[in-house]
Amino acid sequence: MATYVPDMETQAIARNLMRRYSYLLGELNIEKIGFLKELDSPSKTKLAVTKRVDGATKIYYSDKDYIIIFFDQRWQELTPAQRNILVLHELMHCQADGESMRAHDVQDFYEIAAAFGADWCFNPTVRDPLGEEKVDLISKPANYGDEES
Repeated sequence: MATYVPDMETQAIARNLMRRYSYLLGELNIEKIGFLKELDSPSKTKLAVTKRVDGATKIYYSDKDYIIIFFDQRWQELTPAQRNILVLHELMHCQADGESMRAHDVQDFYEIAAAFGADWCFNPTVRDPLGEEKVDLISKPANYGDEES
């Protein structure tokens, strides 16, 4: 059975990202998101997972809309910049309404892929979204992904 612990580190990163990117994340309430680390995950493919709190999980997390679980073994392999991008990525799944989840635009969100590249999780020299040089995140064009005949 997996071991989960509350994670204040990722919550602090999320707060900083919310301050910097409030124009993108909107009215998302950090207090309605639970941040956990899974300490003994053998995951080789996933860095984290975001889940909407419903059903049985609502018993334990009645004050939360979402739970974000970071897999600690993978987390330890990431640079600080990659960790910040991962938290931003997971926050982008959450919606202010607490009822829905945003799906990926591509393998990642358009805004993250455009700013940091689709390979940010494999690139140890990726720019840090909380670094001294501000990275502007640009929302995708309204017609992005529309097929033309």
